[in-house]
Amino acid sequence: MEIHSVFGRRAAVQHELKSARDSLYRMAYAWCHDPALADDLAHEAAEKALQRAGQLRDLERLRPWLFRILANCLRDHIRLRRDHVELTDVQNIVEAELPTPEEARSSAELVLRVRRAVDELPLGQRQVMTLVDLEGCSYVEVSEI
Repeated sequence: MEIHSVFGRRAAVQHELKSARDSLYRMAYAWCHDPALADDLAHEAAEKALQRAGQLRDLERLRPWLFRILANCLRDHIRLRRDHVELTDVQNIVEAELPTPEEARSSAELVLRVRRAVDELPLGQRQVMTLVDLEGCSYVEVSEI
């Protein structure tokens, strides 16, 4: 591989990472529900992506590649800490419009039931669910991640 193509790819990955940083953070937060940890994981994934830019063969596959790196960063973090991610500390979703008290209660009950159900899923299944539902990834992209 020519040295120019490696540097060109690194520059392209660096440029794309600027727009992908928010997605990395959102996904990390959806997986761990800890703002500080999510920021650390997103930063670590971006750093590893830059270091390994030469491994990316197709820039169109950047997004699944980044999420796969992020998933590996989380897995490494969990291995090191030997603990599991709790979803029970997640705050209620704040809606833009104020609902009626009945709507608010119904919505809160639904959110609580969904969070409990998601909390019971193994980490891998939570990751798939959040990649598809929050980031709009296709199942093909998720399988690559």
